[in-house]
Amino acid sequence: MPIEKGNFLTDVIQSPWWLNAALGVAAFLMSFVVKGVKAGFIPVGLLFSQLLKFLAVVFLIGAIISWLLVFGKSVFGSSLRKMMTDKPEPERPNPAHVEWGHAAKNPFFSQTGSLNKATVIGESGAWIDIAEKMQRQGLNIRHLEDIHPLLIQLRNAYQPSVANFHAEIAQYIRMKNTQIAVLRAEPGFFITIINWFRVMFCKWDIRKLYSEEKLYSDGLSENIQKLEALLQSRELAGAKAELDVIAQLACLPAEYTIFNNIRLRAARYIKFNGVALYSAQLDHLVLSPAGVFVIETKHWSKEFSESGRYHNPFDQVERAGYLCYDLLNKAFGKVRVRSIILSAGSLPMAPTDSYVKVMHLLELTKYVAGFNHVELMPSQIHDLHQYFEQRVVAFVQPSLADNPEGIRRSDFLKGMMREFEQEQSKSPASVRPANRRAVLIPTEPPPSKIHDERRYMPPAMRKEFEEIERKKRGERVLENTAESGMP
Repeated sequence: MPIEKGNFLTDVIQSPWWLNAALGVAAFLMSFVVKGVKAGFIPVGLLFSQLLKFLAVVFLIGAIISWLLVFGKSVFGSSLRKMMTDKPEPERPNPAHVEWGHAAKNPFFSQTGSLNKATVIGESGAWIDIAEKMQRQGLNIRHLEDIHPLLIQLRNAYQPSVANFHAEIAQYIRMKNTQIAVLRAEPGFFITIINWFRVMFCKWDIRKLYSEEKLYSDGLSENIQKLEALLQSRELAGAKAELDVIAQLACLPAEYTIFNNIRLRAARYIKFNGVALYSAQLDHLVLSPAGVFVIETKHWSKEFSESGRYHNPFDQVERAGYLCYDLLNKAFGKVRVRSIILSAGSLPMAPTDSYVKVMHLLELTKYVAGFNHVELMPSQIHDLHQYFEQRVVAFVQPSLADNPEGIRRSDFLKGMMREFEQEQSKSPASVRPANRRAVLIPTEPPPSKIHDERRYMPPAMRKEFEEIERKKRGERVLENTAESGMP
């Protein structure tokens, strides 16, 4: 009967046996210490003593069961613990009766691959680093094929983008200049002092707009240079090599599973060749019925491999392989782990005592598929699959807007855009006229201020008033002539 996960008994059984034994002994000894404790006349220590003895029995029984599970796992595999803590698995076919890929059985395997291809989980770690770096800088690159089209797009759109941005900045500057003119036209001594500070803020905004325009053009040029440098970089060459390895391993039969960019982390430091191990990053890991293959991909030039400015790849893959072996041995029992270095360029000389296999890309699938001796049962493969799948480092998609130019607008520009839209949305009828010398245009000026305010009138209105005055003057002249009796 499977035990439910998450209760106290399950936690005790799944804990290390030595921890349960220590807790049981400690609880048993504490029962004698608290036995004589009293709260007044009430002997509360007796109650706690019995409770601690009960816990001691539970922990000691849990230690025995945990030790039996560890012993049974080392003898019968990891399926014994799974029977105690999980639901039983559906029956799987015996791997001895399943034909799984071997180069001798499939003469077209090395060129075309099997019809039922292997399962690929995860992506190239080197390519994920490049893609995340580019997207942090604003360039939306998700696949290797996106680099060259994006570079062509940025080159073609450079001049139009700069011109459009210049036109946008120009309309914001015109808006600020209009605000300055309105502020300077308002009368009043105290209003003039306050508006002087407002004018200074408007001028600061104009200077900021000019700097934003320069930053935009410089940012476009910088993005083009980044993509051009990326196409010639050693990092991209290494990412291409890892992608080629993934494509080659995907041609393995369906019984294989390829994990990419795995991060292994131990619960404690592990000694290997006098060096403490705690974590390791694996480029590729192949899970097969014949065991586990740890693959490290290197794409180094001859000059770089002779320079000595690197970590020894043989020591690196040996450390990663040993850490993988140690973790699997403690969690699942004995699992064979083989280490491979795939060289897409030049490598330093291998140590004489190294057991790492070095090969080129075309030899990889034939070598891995050549181990046709079944060492892992289906239940073990299932457990290992879940174990490695949880340790694959996935690509983190940043929250970026759809902006192919890769230039993010600053908060200042966003605020300027909102201010401009608000100014454009205001209709002339909804704007309350202010007492400003430069913008006040009265439709019916007071009689006493006609001559004073006429200079602010539009030309057509001023001409109409002058025509009315000429008619009035002519009528007065006729009246005066009629009263004087002159012919």
